[in-house]
Amino acid sequence: MHKIVYIPTFLLLALFLGACGLTPQGDFARSGVATKGANVMDEGIQNAHWFICYGASVGAIKRRYGKSQEMADIYWGFCYEENDQVDVIGPVSPSN
Repeated sequence: MHKIVYIPTFLLLALFLGACGLTPQGDFARSGVATKGANVMDEGIQNAHWFICYGASVGAIKRRYGKSQEMADIYWGFCYEENDQVDVIGPVSPSN
């Protein structure tokens, strides 16, 4: 019985959303969502970068990026400029 209700509801919703592109209001709504969505994603990337480089504990960074020199170099390149002298990871030791 529930499937009978869901199918017409889904079809009406799909028709309604599909018709949004056929009107000027639909174009405006789509462009607004795209612009706001892009801004939100940009801010999310900035927050993630800050957290990885400055918010995470040294132990978490060592466990994630201290497993190999390649991973340490990736972290270093992502978080620090060439002139920075901070080495949070330290010498990389091979995993046991």
